[in-house]
Amino acid sequence: MKTLKLLILIVILIGTISCQKDENVIDGENSIENPETGLYFSSIYNISETVVKNDEIIGYDSTKHIFSITETAWNRIEDNITLISYGYGYGFNVSLNNNIVYRATYIPFYSSTSYYNIITFMLIKPNLVYIKLGYPTSDHFTGIDYRNDSRIITQLKNEKKLIEIKY
Repeated sequence: MKTLKLLILIVILIGTISCQKDENVIDGENSIENPETGLYFSSIYNISETVVKNDEIIGYDSTKHIFSITETAWNRIEDNITLISYGYGYGFNVSLNNNIVYRATYIPFYSSTSYYNIITFMLIKPNLVYIKLGYPTSDHFTGIDYRNDSRIITQLKNEKKLIEIKY
């Protein structure tokens, strides 16, 4: 029994020692080190990894909160959702010039759990990403709505990517 306790303690100690701080995150800020500029989606698992590049974002409908992205980018997100147990835990950061503005999380349609404080997303064919408040509805949303953050809207206006999406 003592040997088992010692072995467990050693495993915990080795695990703790091997943890490293992500040097890309600046303490107290949402700043990240990434070569991408403009508006883009970064991975929540590795914030230096770009999921959807700025030039893959075709446009954004600020009234419906829908991004239109290239087919390649849409397939990349869909593949990542499929790889992670049909989406549980998958998400991306909506980032602007190396600063995370907000995180969008995928919740599968069959989930029976309600989430009232997170921003979620749905993929809609063809090549649309619908950004929602909470899950399953936004009726009781308790978080902060960053979908039309002024920094994002200004960037999209400058790039002429504010569009109306028929959906």
